[in-house]
Amino acid sequence: MPFEWTIRLLPHWLTMITTLLVIFYAWDRCRFRSERTTRDAATRAGVEIGNRLRIEGGVNIILLLGVLTVAFVIRDSAPRSVFSPSMRARGGR
Repeated sequence: MPFEWTIRLLPHWLTMITTLLVIFYAWDRCRFRSERTTRDAATRAGVEIGNRLRIEGGVNIILLLGVLTVAFVIRDSAPRSVFSPSMRARGGR
């Protein structure tokens, strides 16, 4: 299979990537403005915003490790073929 067919997709990729970047930039600017407003209001009210870094969602890490474990167990228990994929493509052993 020739590799050159992927180059024809370049204009479509660039269009999608540019569109996504514009959407993400607009979303980020909107969220940044709302956070700045909240921070300024809290400062005027005399409330100190904590600067401690916290990690939330520790349960999600356990679930992710479970999914990865299952993926590796299923992959290792799959039946193995005598022929490699490259041999099948050439039609030989």
